[in-house]
Amino acid sequence: MIAHAGTLVQSTVMAGRFILALGGIETVRLLLNAEEKGSLILGRESKYLGKYFMNHPKSEYGFLELFNSTNINDYVGTIENNLYKYIGLSLPWEVQEKKQLLNAYIRFEPIMLWSDDKLVSAVITFLKNKRTFHKIFLALYQNKEVAMLDFSETGDTDHLERAKSNDRIKSISLAIQYLFFRITNKKPNVKKFRIRNYLEMEPRYENQITLSNDEDSLGNKKAHIEYSLSNREKQSILTLHDEINQYLQEQGIGRLNVPIDKDGDWPIATDASHHMGGTIMGTSSDNSFVDPALKVHSKDNLYISSSSTMPTGGSHNPTYTIAALSCMLVDHL
Repeated sequence: MIAHAGTLVQSTVMAGRFILALGGIETVRLLLNAEEKGSLILGRESKYLGKYFMNHPKSEYGFLELFNSTNINDYVGTIENNLYKYIGLSLPWEVQEKKQLLNAYIRFEPIMLWSDDKLVSAVITFLKNKRTFHKIFLALYQNKEVAMLDFSETGDTDHLERAKSNDRIKSISLAIQYLFFRITNKKPNVKKFRIRNYLEMEPRYENQITLSNDEDSLGNKKAHIEYSLSNREKQSILTLHDEINQYLQEQGIGRLNVPIDKDGDWPIATDASHHMGGTIMGTSSDNSFVDPALKVHSKDNLYISSSSTMPTGGSHNPTYTIAALSCMLVDHL
């Protein structure tokens, strides 16, 4: 159905092959709506449509306290050669395999005098959105390492929920301090950092995308998502915290303070928007929705190029994997 001049017009599209290249949720929603309306008849793979939903739960929780002024810029974030980068800390693969852990990792966010101030965040956002300022900044520090001074500089917005308004004079003073350190490319002596936690989700059949009773303007039902975190996911990040804390203290670098109550509400569960699963890839219709060539098992001309085909999620942004799968599909076709 196509909206045209305020009315809905039904159109028919004929093609030798159809490739769905939508997001991890929209791909599944389109297929579920088509199946419900009878315009898509699936085979045995139907039972996997919408199943094994995954994302990358994340949240800042806990603190790193350094015993001295150790340089950990790379784990906070730097700008080098006009590229933003940071290093995440995870457990070695052999440890993950031995303990059956998932790919959790952490990075750090410095706690500055101006952290969480709304005015400072607004100033940073303004400067980042102005291309002229951005070009001048990159030109001035082209051959120098530039350390992140505030999480607002990354462009991520999840921290804004804790931002608060201070007294106007205090906020202006904090903004001036931030600008001084940013312009001079100096960094205050920082010994306390927030821990930013990133989790991989375990592929589980019960985590799913279904249809709600609400409809969009075209009469298609909206998506409804149900998922929870498993004990394996939680244990993976807890083990990572324990191992890093032990190492830091043995080396005399610092310590982690992560007071998670294992019996209380789990604090690391914010959706990271990397939606995966729902039309997972596998060897047959007995274990998946699409085959290794991304073709829906029971259809000769329907392919899916989306993060929804990923059978596992890893711990990192899936963009390059999506691009690689798309290139693979092009070569196959």
